[in-house]
Amino acid sequence: MKNSVDIIIGKADNPIKKYELCFNIKSLARMERAIGKSVTSLFAAGPRGLVQQLDINVTAAALQNGIVSDKETDIERAYDRIQEFCDNGGTLHRLNAKIVTAINETGLFIPGVKEKPPETVYEKKK
Repeated sequence: MKNSVDIIIGKADNPIKKYELCFNIKSLARMERAIGKSVTSLFAAGPRGLVQQLDINVTAAALQNGIVSDKETDIERAYDRIQEFCDNGGTLHRLNAKIVTAINETGLFIPGVKEKPPETVYEKKK
């Protein structure tokens, strides 16, 4: 399963820009090479340890390798996208939460996750 996560620059109802973040085996392997450790090791320390390990360089490597676009994202552009996100009301913590969600959406790290559950639709009673 590969589901993407949107990174919205600015307000959700009036975005300045939107980037699609999606990981697969190749992009995660490139990210691991960039940060010098496995993605699994980031998650191994639990939620608190994960937050401590998600420094700006890990965030940049994730954006560099996970943003879906028609051109390559170099590391300097990744740093610029972090700055752009934070300059427009975002925080590094919120951006990292999106990255963690996108990594989890691969289905590679959570046993039994094969597809997104169906969306529940509620109808108004007449």
